[in-house]
Amino acid sequence: MATHPIMGLGLFIFAHDEWKKLYVVNCANHSMIGYANVPVGFVFSTMGIVCELLYIPFMIVMCRQEFMQHSCYKFMFLLGIIDMVTLLSNAIISGFQAMNGIHYCTNPAFFYVVGCIGVGMSSI
Repeated sequence: MATHPIMGLGLFIFAHDEWKKLYVVNCANHSMIGYANVPVGFVFSTMGIVCELLYIPFMIVMCRQEFMQHSCYKFMFLLGIIDMVTLLSNAIISGFQAMNGIHYCTNPAFFYVVGCIGVGMSSI
């Protein structure tokens, strides 16, 4: 199989058939039934939701004109947005996935996109 010049979400969006050949073909060999781990999923989701809720007042305060005049607050606001998006994919969605026993092969497209966003935002 030849490698495609487009990678990541670009491959998913612009060469979807090639993406299916690379990432979905392995799911035919796996069971679609997953093991639900409710305690772990509950901890992941709860911690993610608590952290998201704690971020909201800080983000609102950093949006004020008096703070946004300083470049350090602009940078902290950007980091807050990145953290909130990362928490969504790495904690809340992962917790829901663990609680319900959902794994990659049950919905490859969704988990591929969420994984790309989570890893991409964590890398920034």
